[in-house]
Amino acid sequence: SHLPLILSFLALYFILDGVSTFASELFWYAMWMNVSLLLFNLLLPCWPLDGGRMMADFLLLRGCSPTDAARIIIIISVPLIVTLACYGIVALLSGMFNGVLILFLAVWLGTQTHQLHEHVSSSTVRSHPLFDCCEPRQQPTRGRPVTLPLPED
Repeated sequence: SHLPLILSFLALYFILDGVSTFASELFWYAMWMNVSLLLFNLLLPCWPLDGGRMMADFLLLRGCSPTDAARIIIIISVPLIVTLACYGIVALLSGMFNGVLILFLAVWLGTQTHQLHEHVSSSTVRSHPLFDCCEPRQQPTRGRPVTLPLPED
């Protein structure tokens, strides 16, 4: 949903560039805000952001079990969440309003990571929404190959 918004805001910026300075600047900043949100969402490997989903998929494709992948995501997420919370506190103490939003985001990400940790601790990782699509691996069967009958004419 970020890309259509980015393109829409960029188009509106160019349409209104000569007509209204305020409106064109508003759409320019809205476009850059959506670019920032897109990059934040994709590049921060914390669950439930898209970066966390991509990290989990990458780990699963590389042969990690869902439990190991969840542990790795937790280990990566915790320092990022602490850093985000510290930045939010510094921003809030500096008088910037966005500190409240950053702290809210850090608490939300921390809550989601804690829930993932609870699933790892109770060995129910496959019931977590991040890993509910993972099927247990089956060993290939050995024996004679199965032959299918040919269709009759």
